[in-house]
Amino acid sequence: MSQPVVFPPIKDGIYHISSLFPEFYLELQRDGSLRAMKLNRMSETQKWKIILVEDGTYEIRCVQGNCELPCETYYAHKNPVRHKTQLWTIDPRGISFVIANAFDYRALDLVIDNMVGFSERDNVRGQRWVLHQIGASDDTSSLDTQMAAMQPFPSPGAPASGVGMPMPDRSLGWHHKQKLDARPEHVHQGSTNPNSIKHCPPVNSMRVRKTLITHAIVREGVYRITSAIRKEEDGVGFLELQQDSYVRVARLDESSNGQKWSITYQDGKYHIKSLLNSCALALRPSASNPNVMVPVGVTNASTSWTIEPRHDAYFIGVLGEEHVLDFTENNNVVFENLNGCTTQRWDLDPLRFEYHPVYKPGKKYLIKNCSTGHVIWFRGNTDWCTYGTDDGDTALQFTFRDQEDGGTAMRSVAHGVYLAPELNTSTTSYSCRFILAQPGSKWYYICPDMDSNPPMVFQEQMPSGKIELTELEANNELNMWELVLKL
Repeated sequence: MSQPVVFPPIKDGIYHISSLFPEFYLELQRDGSLRAMKLNRMSETQKWKIILVEDGTYEIRCVQGNCELPCETYYAHKNPVRHKTQLWTIDPRGISFVIANAFDYRALDLVIDNMVGFSERDNVRGQRWVLHQIGASDDTSSLDTQMAAMQPFPSPGAPASGVGMPMPDRSLGWHHKQKLDARPEHVHQGSTNPNSIKHCPPVNSMRVRKTLITHAIVREGVYRITSAIRKEEDGVGFLELQQDSYVRVARLDESSNGQKWSITYQDGKYHIKSLLNSCALALRPSASNPNVMVPVGVTNASTSWTIEPRHDAYFIGVLGEEHVLDFTENNNVVFENLNGCTTQRWDLDPLRFEYHPVYKPGKKYLIKNCSTGHVIWFRGNTDWCTYGTDDGDTALQFTFRDQEDGGTAMRSVAHGVYLAPELNTSTTSYSCRFILAQPGSKWYYICPDMDSNPPMVFQEQMPSGKIELTELEANNELNMWELVLKL
């Protein structure tokens, strides 16, 4: 049975791609153009192969003719050579996805007469798509399109009649004919005036930087979260947990732990915690207006957040919500419906990244290769190799310690020395990087330094078993390692 996709990750596979209204499915036409048509379960022109390429970007190809989904024209390409412009991001938006060019952020857009084109990514309804994976033994006869219907998302802590999205009128049926409203979400939904638009609040500001955007999962680390705008007169714009437990924007204070935020990732969601008293970023109703949610710092709860790339900044929202953090007047921050304003865009300025494996301090570990099952054997000096089994030799055992720069020190139990760059050793600790192979994985790439780019990582050489440093090659099991607790 076909299943709607849960993000992240999007697995390699064959999908139907439907618009947010379930009548329309992306289809490749004979002339190479794209249309959104009614579902034809047998047609290969409506089946799309999605392949993860690198850094969270994807190739999308039609099963019919293996044609690439184009980025710069209305027409699909038959050239199998990978082009820079044929890489895509697939970013969650509630229960749907925005499918955008990875390099210029134009998004796949359902326009007039069922034509599918590309326009500046701006959260319009026509840019929202639902992915339905087709199983290997699936004839798609049970394809469930109901997930494409709009669902209510009440804000955390708000009353049922609060700021959540309105409940759809199910009396009309899921397939009730509705005209596509291509206006942005910030058009007032209840207004009969097509020009009734919620405008961004005026602010005397300027765009001060362009953050380096990753389309993959944001690295775990400590960041300053900075508004994409700064007020010229006072430089206010840094998200800060203040002493009254409310989160506002303020001038840069490099000594303030309230402006330093630890971002961690697990099971498809982020947790954001201030270094000030280890308070988690959360939401509560505003004291002045209970229908408005505002960010606060709490010690007894944890909120699941999303961090989504948007042009040259990020939107920060709550998992399953259509609302995001918004920098408003008087230096306040509220939780507002996404409308594309610059006040909702945030930079993530890294102070340090975290490269810590999961381990118990003081405990001894074996380090096992993913491909061969061999364990690392340190014989002294620069002699690193692998050994077939654990025979109790302490030369196979290691301990670990977190470093202040976000790295991890790796110490040989037998020799009492630490791993250092270039496979050297030292009597003082050095920082190494343990880079997760993928979110939730038990496998790591081990890099004995904090600076190499691309990272130079441990790889077992076959058949010799010698360990050498090679450029990180994603999914190469010979350079993936597991920490095994020594009992």
